[in-house]
Amino acid sequence: MDVLEELVRLRRSGERCALATIVEVDGSVPSFESAKMLVRQDGSIVGTVGGGLCRRRSANRSAGSHGDRQPRLLSFT
Repeated sequence: MDVLEELVRLRRSGERCALATIVEVDGSVPSFESAKMLVRQDGSIVGTVGGGLCRRRSANRSAGSHGDRQPRLLSFT
């Protein structure tokens, strides 16, 4: 399933979601700049921003942002 197609579908249906995007990479990472991951309100995801800890932390922080609808810039080492 395409991340952006699912984003449009969710927005049209009135469901909340969060979009995580890698905006900068420094060093070796399990993904690439512009990689996207959509986190639905139920916590399920479409796409990925990498594996393991980065993916899990991004999903957890994104799921927590559904209420306030504020953008966040996260940094992982």
